[in-house]
Order: sequence, then C-alpha cells, then structure tokens
Amino acid sequence: MKKYQMAAIPGNVKQLIKICEDMLKDFKNPDVFYDDYGFLKYEKKFQKLKKKFVKPAIKISSRKGKGRACQNWVAKKISDLLGFAYGKDEMIAPREMGQCGVDIRLVADAKEQFPWSVECKNTESWSLPSFIQQAKANQLDGTDWLLFLKKKGHEYVVVFDAEVFFDLLRLIKGKKGR
Repeated sequence: MKKYQMAAIPGNVKQLIKICEDMLKDFKNPDVFYDDYGFLKYEKKFQKLKKKFVKPAIKISSRKGKGRACQNWVAKKISDLLGFAYGKDEMIAPREMGQCGVDIRLVADAKEQFPWSVECKNTESWSLPSFIQQAKANQLDGTDWLLFLKKKGHEYVVVFDAEVFFDLLRLIKGKKGR
C-alpha cells in the first residue's frame, strides 16, 4: 500500500478516511458486505474519495532532488557574490544529501567573507521552529545561522536572527555616514 501525505487534507476528511480504512480492515471477511449493499461498491466509493483528497507521498529520491536543487541554487548565489568557484572540492560546495552539518560547506577565504552557517529547505510544508532549531544546531563557530526556504511556485525566502538583522542595518547605516 502506498504512503500518503495527509497534511493538506481538512481534519474532517482525515477522520473519514481513517474510519473507512479501519472499516475495510475489519470487514475483509468474504461473508460480510457482499449482500444487497455490495462491499465492492462501497470500496469503489472509498477509493474515489481517497483519490480526490489524498495525493501519493513524494518519493525519497524526489525529495533529495528538491533539496539538492535548493542547495545548488544557494551555493551558486554565494559563488557569484564572492567570486569563488562552487562544486565538489571547491571553496563553496553543497553538502551531500544525508550528511550531518551545514548544507553549504565554505572553506578558508569563502568562510571568512561569508560568515554564515547555511541551512536549505525546499518543501511544501514549513515547520519554521524546527528548521531554525536545526540551523542553530548546525551553526559553526564564528558564524551566524542562515535559513533558505523554498516552496513550489514561490520565491526563495531567507530567515535569520533579528539581532543580526539589526546589527547589519547598523553597519549599513554607519557606511552611509548617517
């Protein structure tokens, strides 16, 4: 049986699906529901309801591909900003999927010029507190955490600590001579 994503389904429909699934498990006995009401007819209605409201879960390989695309986009942007090459064995490199630590590996001068520990998320449902917690847990010494978020059909969004934001504004203000 396929796994399904239930996050985008209204609560009452989730409950109905759960009840129907439980009924199907309980009544798989061939002697039950094969009368005038017809168990197969009921099962077809249930499958139709499920197709309407439940979409199959995204494959793990597709999830990793989405995450990799986000990491590559961020690595390229940082590379363009700093003028260093990015890719495997370069000063700026996206972390391989499944490895612990920051999502963008910065080495030597790249880390000095871009003092951020980057976490990338490309997902349809955002759990901001847990994303921030992960970014903070992976934060390297001498850097601030930085979170890039992407959702299908939307632009990239960046999240970072508010105090760091105001520190940056003070630096910009100081450079403008105000």
